[in-house]
Order: sequence, then structure tokens, then C-alpha cells
Amino acid sequence: MISKDDKKLLLSIKFMPFIIMCVIAILGTIVALYINQVNFDKEIDKVKSLYLKNEKQVIKQEVLKIRNNIYNEQKLTEEKLKKNIKEKVTNAYAIVSNLYEQNKHKSKKEILKLSTDALRNVHFNDNRGYFFMYDMKGTALLLPPRKELEGTNFLNFQDIKGAFTVRDMRDLTLQNGEGFYTWWWYKPNEKKQQSKKIGFAKYFAPLNCFIGTGEYFEDYEESIKRSITKRLSLYTYGKNYYIFIFDKNGTLISHQNTNLIGTQSVVYNGVIKDEFLSDLFKMQEDDGMFYQYLYSKTKIGKDINKVSYLLPHKKWEWTIGSGFYTDDLNSIVQKKKEELTKKNHENTINIIMVFFLLLVIVIIFSFMMSYMIERRFEHYKRRVEEKDQLLAQQSKMAAMGEMIENIAHQWRQPLSIISTASSGLKVQQEFDMMTEDILRNGLDNISESVDYLSTTIDDFRNFYKKDKIKKLFNISQTIQKTISLLHSKFKKHNIELVMENSEIEYLGLQNELIQVFMNILSNARDVLKESNLEKKLIFIDISKIEDGIQISFYDNGNGIDEKIIDKLFDYKFTTKSHKNGSGVGLYMSKLIIEKSGGTITVSNKEYEYEKKKYRGAEFVIILKNQLNVLEK
Repeated sequence: MISKDDKKLLLSIKFMPFIIMCVIAILGTIVALYINQVNFDKEIDKVKSLYLKNEKQVIKQEVLKIRNNIYNEQKLTEEKLKKNIKEKVTNAYAIVSNLYEQNKHKSKKEILKLSTDALRNVHFNDNRGYFFMYDMKGTALLLPPRKELEGTNFLNFQDIKGAFTVRDMRDLTLQNGEGFYTWWWYKPNEKKQQSKKIGFAKYFAPLNCFIGTGEYFEDYEESIKRSITKRLSLYTYGKNYYIFIFDKNGTLISHQNTNLIGTQSVVYNGVIKDEFLSDLFKMQEDDGMFYQYLYSKTKIGKDINKVSYLLPHKKWEWTIGSGFYTDDLNSIVQKKKEELTKKNHENTINIIMVFFLLLVIVIIFSFMMSYMIERRFEHYKRRVEEKDQLLAQQSKMAAMGEMIENIAHQWRQPLSIISTASSGLKVQQEFDMMTEDILRNGLDNISESVDYLSTTIDDFRNFYKKDKIKKLFNISQTIQKTISLLHSKFKKHNIELVMENSEIEYLGLQNELIQVFMNILSNARDVLKESNLEKKLIFIDISKIEDGIQISFYDNGNGIDEKIIDKLFDYKFTTKSHKNGSGVGLYMSKLIIEKSGGTITVSNKEYEYEKKKYRGAEFVIILKNQLNVLEK
């Protein structure tokens, strides 16, 4: 008879789990949906932030690199100019020298006339450059832009800095033969202001004069600027990003779209004109600013948000910039939103399904438990006692069964050999084919198998004892002995074993190793016999390593599934049917090898044999302790 309290308990067991799971399911679903939404928003913000950060870093680094390259070219302007004018004067000197050598028979006045005529119409550096010649008294012999001044003495002429330019160049060439000189002079068509000019002069002794040329530094610098801006108009990087440059007035002087060069910069005409540009040029050399504005994207044909990084070049009063359109971010965010929405939808469905399944399971379980408790509540103590006794008995039987199972696993092959041999002898006797040799061989096989059965029992019985005696034996011969026990099965399934004999010996328990070798070879045989391979191979490699012996067994059975390969040595784990495998063989093999101080591992291996590539499982046994290893 069940009491009222017990009935209340049964009702609680029936309905409380249902109520609790409903509440948990509802709350859990709400929380899960909220967490998914929060994570969704965080992921979107993270994508936006990361994209903007990465793209800003890209354009900033590129603008800095370009600005630094321009600085380098600017610093080298004077050096390039000097190299240029020296090369020109050297060429002019060679011309005059050749004329002199070819006309030595003529007077110096005639040779001088030939020389000035030859150099008069030579122009270079965009037609700005020309040669001049002065005699050592300071008289102008050649002055193409001001031909009317030829014959005038400039020895006492001074520029705006007070330097005696012609006299200084004369003294420089007399003393050193050649040299560079800086002075100030009027540009062509300029009568009021003198500009810095760098020149090079070289003394020509036969005519007692010096030849030279000069270039206005700012003219040459302007040519360098034009070269830089032209080159950068063609330059792209990254996702077809480009560089743009505008001057102090906001006029574009370099842009990917050459039609915009000479027009007012959109960036300059924005907020930057009044509030930003002055701040930009007050910054340190390596400081710049990011600026966001609307700009027309060529492929789309409409204004898109664009972020540009602007960096000043103070020496030339340039602003160098590069930018990226944010619509690329929109497409990335949209794609991420679609992925997260799909994932959230799947997660929501999974959460609901899991809670619903749990709810069903709990309801069924609560009703079942209630029914069982109702029927058996009075017999509870008796069942607990019976269960305790049963567990104790099962524990004893499990220990005994494990040992019997291990012995049975090792007896299958020898019993099969005995059965085959005895059946063969009987048939040959019946057909009057029996000979002494056949009888002797058959009985030998039976005797060897019976001995192995007996030895197996002894080996398993002695496995946990401490009084086993180790003996020195040859590894190669031990493997051959194992193969001989399995020979008929390999032959039946056309399995070829490849092994090189080795004289490596080991001090240990031979029968235990035979047991291990047999388990590995039997597993390889079982895999290969089920395959449709044209050639079935098992390879055995034996080698001495630094701290022991390495024995490798590998086949061409296409290997083991990576999902189960780590479970292969687990107790009772098998890939075969219950009839064909108990899952003890490899487990026992691992125990035997590890008890001897060695290791056994399995992996998949790819290799080449007879110019063909194969794949299969590889078992590697390492027998440790080099003191126990001898090599003849």
C-alpha cells in the first residue's frame, strides 16, 4: 500500500520535471536569442572597426612611403643637377678638344671661332641649358642668351650676394682644373630679380679659357616635381588605390584621372579648406590627418563616402593623399550579416529542438520512473541487496571472462591449422594418397600448433608474473616464425610480405613478441583480404635506433579512418563484426610492448614501391634499452 506522502512524491516526479523543463526551455530560449543578438551586433561592429582600421593603416603607410620617397628625391635634386651639368660640360670639353686637335694648323682665333660656333646652338634640360666660355681675363667668349654681351669683360661683375662670379670661376679652374660654383643670375627675360644658379666650369689650357654651364636650381627642381607628379598619376596599389597631390592653392597636380589635373581638389574645397589645411601644415613632419567626404566613384557614377589620409610636404607646400571608398565595407558587412543571420536562425532552431527533445525525454522518464516506483517501492531494499550481490558476481565473471577471451583470441588460428591438417590427412587417407612425408608434415603442423596452444596458455598465465626469464633472440627470425604460423592465410589471399633479414638481436620474451607480431599481421591480413587491390603488400622493416630497435609493419590497404585511429588500442574496440573480432588483440599487444618498456603507435603512411604510390596503416614498435640490443 502506497501512502499519501508517497503518492505526492510520485505526482511530483511525474509533473515537476515537465514544469521545470518548460520554464527552463522558455527562459533558455529567450536568453539564447538575446545572446545571439548581442553577439550579432558585436560581430558587425567588429567587422566594421577592423575593416576601417586595416584600410586606414594601408593608405597611411602608402602615403608615408610616397612622401618619404619624394623627400629623398628632393634631397638628391642638387646632386642630380651637379651630375647633369658636369656631364654636359665634359661633353662640350670633348667637342672643343677634338676641334683643337683637328685644326692645330690654324690660329687660336680661328679655333676659338670654330669652338664657339659648335657650342652656340647646343641646348639641353628642356632647352634651358647652354654653354658659356670665358678667357682667363674674364672676357665673355660665348654667351648664347646675351650674344650682345660677348666681348664684354665680366671680371669685376658681382651678383646680389657680392660674389665676383666670373673671377671666382676663373680662379677655381686655374687652381683645380674644374669645379662647381654657385652664384645668382638673371633668368632669361628677367631683368629685376636674380635666382640661384649652380654651375660647373672646366679649364681648357690650349685656348687659355674655361668652358662651363649652369642651371637655375628652382628650374631643375620644377622638372623633378613634374617628373614625380607624372609618375604618381600612373601609380596604383592595393585594391586599385591611387595617390593624389594638390598644391597650397588646392590645385590638383597629380591624380589617377589626368582630366582633373589643374582643377580644384574636392578635398580642398570641403571642410579642409577653412578648418583643416592650416592645422595640417602646423603638424610634425610625419603627422597627417584622416578626412571623410563624399566623392564620385567612377564605376558607380554617384557620390560615395570616402576616407582619405592627408600628409603635408612642407618644403614644396604639397598635400599628398590617398583614400578608400566605404561602400566596400557595406558589402562586407552585408555578407557578414547574412552569414550571422543564417547562423542565428540555425542556432535558434537547434536550441528549440534540443529543449523540446529534453522535455519529451524528461516527461517519458518521469512517467516511467513513477510507474516503476509505484510497482516496486515496497521491494526496494530487497532489490538493492540482490543488485549488490549481482554486481559482485559480475565483477568476478568479468575478470575470468577477460582471461578466457584473451586465450580464445590467440587460439583461433592454431585450432584452424589443426583442423585443416587433420581434415587433410583424413582425406588423403581415404583416397589412398597418404605417404610418410605427408603424414609426418601434417603431424608436425598439428604438433607445432598444439605446442603453440600450450605455450600461449603458459605465456598468458605468466604474463603478470615477475619470474619470467628473458632470452637473447633474433628479431628477424622471430618474425619469420610468426609468418610461418600465418602462411596459409597469406597465401590463400595472395598477400605478399616484403622483409629484409636482419641480424639484430634482442634480450626479451620471444613468445610475447610473437603474440604482438601475430596480432598486427592478422589485422593487416584481414584488411587486405577484404580489398580489391591488384597487389596486396605487407612490409616489415627492422632497424637499430639510438636507444633500441624499431620494427615497422605497414600495408597498402588504404589506411585507417582518422576518426577512429586513436581508439585502435582501446579495450574491446574493434572495426570487425563480433564474430570476427573481440577488440582485445591490439589492446593486449600494447600492454605487452609497454610492459617491456617499449612503445607501439599507429598512423597512416604514404610511400612508393616499385615506382607506384601506396597508402596504408603503419604500426611502429620501439623496443627500448640499448643495453639489451646486440648487432652482429
